Amino acid sequence: MKNQNEVKYQIPDWAKPSFETRFHEHIQAVNQLSDVSAARLQQISLQGKLQEVIPPELYPLLLEYEGAINERTSLELQYLYWIGIRDGLKLSEVYRGCIANQE
Repeated sequence: MKNQNEVKYQIPDWAKPSFETRFHEHIQAVNQLSDVSAARLQQISLQGKLQEVIPPELYPLLLEYEGAINERTSLELQYLYWIGIRDGLKLSEVYRGCIANQE
């Protein structure tokens, strides 16, 4: 359900490849951080333990639940990302205006 006051953040189609490439570069760098690697290893360990103790018919439901959590978190981060870009552009405009007024 979308809020009618929700601001939609879309970039032009021609700019999407640049943003996606940069995003993937950041993901690769983040995945190499020690705390992220440790979290991934912990997740793999917990996944194995869950598969051992949860009845096989319930495991797909658990995966669906995890997917829903990941989807929600991804959407939240995506909106925060676009809000950050918008705010950064506005701050840049304000800064340029201040500099121009001082000259």
